[in-house]
Amino acid sequence: PGRFYAANSSSFFLSAWNYLSYTGDHEWLEKTVRDRTMLEWIRDAVEWRKTRPQWNGLAHYGQEENTYDDDAVPGYEHWVAAPNAGDVWISRRLADLYETLYDDAATAGALREDADRIARALIEHLYDTEGEYAGSWKVRHEDGGFQRMRHVWDFGMAGSFLTEDLSPEQRQQMRDWFMGCCVRVGSDDVWIVAQDPRDLNNGPHQREHNGTGAFPTWPYHAGWALHAMGFHQDVVDVLRVIDGITAWGPIGQGHFTHGRRARSNWVNLGGASAAVYLIHNVFDVWPGMGEFTPSPRFGDFDPGASLENVLVKGRLYRVTAEGAQEAIVDAGLTNEPE
Repeated sequence: PGRFYAANSSSFFLSAWNYLSYTGDHEWLEKTVRDRTMLEWIRDAVEWRKTRPQWNGLAHYGQEENTYDDDAVPGYEHWVAAPNAGDVWISRRLADLYETLYDDAATAGALREDADRIARALIEHLYDTEGEYAGSWKVRHEDGGFQRMRHVWDFGMAGSFLTEDLSPEQRQQMRDWFMGCCVRVGSDDVWIVAQDPRDLNNGPHQREHNGTGAFPTWPYHAGWALHAMGFHQDVVDVLRVIDGITAWGPIGQGHFTHGRRARSNWVNLGGASAAVYLIHNVFDVWPGMGEFTPSPRFGDFDPGASLENVLVKGRLYRVTAEGAQEAIVDAGLTNEPE
């Protein structure tokens, strides 16, 4: 109850999906918390968007209770791409659960149909293809007008969650916009920025949301988008831009490009996301519901790199450029889950 936050449903579902994917603890879905099972709580999170005003299948995410804190990003409200892209992904992954674990093809089909409809509406109405705006996402306001708002949250969420819906040309446009405008490859900066510095609303609002800084998790989620869209060398290049920031300690995750540190209540997320960047985006560790088959594509990252003791569904693995091999656990012991 109370003030909503547009990222809540996809964040909650992603946490649940990661837990199920890494542990294989599917019985957890039947655990009762208060008056319902975890599966029912997850279903509520996935369908929470239906409680919001709709337009062409897209959910309204802000104004009276803004997408961000008050005044965080002026004009970035109402129908925005990022949380709607999250709705596409969580609907499809919930469909996977119903189909794989419950043999419920009807529910899975309905969820996928819903996700497809949202994805089509997003690309048709909010994706920008014109000139220097190509590869970014517009905002649609309640008065029917559109505002161009080149924000990295849209890039990260849409690139990660709409990959199968985007054409190769659109993926390239998104990549070119992000790498050309938000990343300081080859400079002394050790961060990215949240918003295209050319946007006219880069004013005195929170710097972690504008063209001089970034919210702690966005540089890392941007890597997810690059990985999902197939730009593996860019994953490595962005890592080289941001890796130095971890030496600053947790508060360093809220770093500004001009060298001053940001105030952020979410620095713990930045630290966790720094680890996830390597695990997921460089080493391609995505357990999912099926077989564990990572296929790292390192670009010019160390070809001999290895990720040791990756625990997936009770078994340990070593992940290299060749994929995953079961780890040898202490001589004389087996690699069987307890």
